[in-house]
Amino acid sequence: MFMLNELLIKELSEQVEKNTSDIQDIKDAEVYSTSEVKTNKIWIDGNPIYRKVLTGNIFDGTRNHNISNIKEIILTIGSLWSGNVQEDGTNIFPINTVRVGYPSRALGMFINKTSFAFDKGADIGTSYSFYIIVEYTKTTD
Repeated sequence: MFMLNELLIKELSEQVEKNTSDIQDIKDAEVYSTSEVKTNKIWIDGNPIYRKVLTGNIFDGTRNHNISNIKEIILTIGSLWSGNVQEDGTNIFPINTVRVGYPSRALGMFINKTSFAFDKGADIGTSYSFYIIVEYTKTTD
């Protein structure tokens, strides 16, 4: 009887440890940071997926995103906060936005393995701030 209880306690303890580890893995996969984060997601080629959030104000030209060794860019999701747009002053637009009837308020974002840029309508100024979530794999894995 004593041996059975010890085995049961050991088995339950191991299961609790595994569950705790699984919960931490799930939490780690949902970290959003302006620094590179290795998620617990795996891409179709078996490589781990990394994530980085780019943020700042809209700009003209091209900027380096400072992500090294990109193999594949998998996902980009972005939003533009327009604090002084000609409507109500508090709009949030997804990036890429096509504004039918308002091409001057359209916004596109382009990204490659070294840099990113915006293609913006005339009404999108540099006082507009953005958040872009980039998920990618790396050549070093």
